[in-house]
Amino acid sequence: MGAFISLTPNEYLTSMNVSFGLEVNGSIDNNLGAPISLLSDLRAMGGMMLVIGLYILMANFQKDLMKSAVFISAVFYTTFSVFKTLSIMLDGTPQFEILLAFLIELMMAFSGLLLIFLTKHRYETKGSAE
Repeated sequence: MGAFISLTPNEYLTSMNVSFGLEVNGSIDNNLGAPISLLSDLRAMGGMMLVIGLYILMANFQKDLMKSAVFISAVFYTTFSVFKTLSIMLDGTPQFEILLAFLIELMMAFSGLLLIFLTKHRYETKGSAE
């Protein structure tokens, strides 16, 4: 998702049925694209998602990164879940694809928090033995 959003923000917006075209003679010209400031924010957000995803992927191959990758993942998905919940409460129910992503993010947040909780004792025991 991070690569998709950061490299093709107009397509990302189009996939969510967001149009920034102007109505001319009763039809919409969608070639104008999104405002530059919005594209800038979307590319930055997508880039952050891409880098976080790459770090978490690297942790699968470098075990010393695993603890921080689980923590980052849990924080990332918990934050998305909390703020999408807030958005649903304040803005209303989004389209089905966003709700599906929300459910996946909730599961990822729960999994990350569960991993942190289950491994907390292991890290505390390991740290106090050294």
